[in-house]
Amino acid sequence: MKFDLTPQAPNSSDDARLVGELIDWLRADRPTETQVAKRSHAPSPEEMGVAEYVEAVVATTPAVTALLLTIRTWIKSRTGKVSVRIKTEDGREFEVDASNVDDVDGLATKLTTDR
Repeated sequence: MKFDLTPQAPNSSDDARLVGELIDWLRADRPTETQVAKRSHAPSPEEMGVAEYVEAVVATTPAVTALLLTIRTWIKSRTGKVSVRIKTEDGREFEVDASNVDDVDGLATKLTTDR
């Protein structure tokens, strides 16, 4: 399973820094059976520059839970308001922030269940 992770803050100029911080956190924590890499894509019309994100390739459903636990810890460690947009291979998108990050099991089910 492949997920695109895009950390975001209210001040969008921080987004590139957040991508670096999130990938460093994921590499240090090394969630089970997960590989991560920094990627970029052409920006949307309302964006400028290159849009960066973290690509996470996860081998098993339990590894999705481990990845989400790491994301939860990262979000809770931030001093400002941040969120992580998670995009699945089939195009579904979910936003995780301090208000819903504790529902790891529910989100893992949504991410691993086909439409």
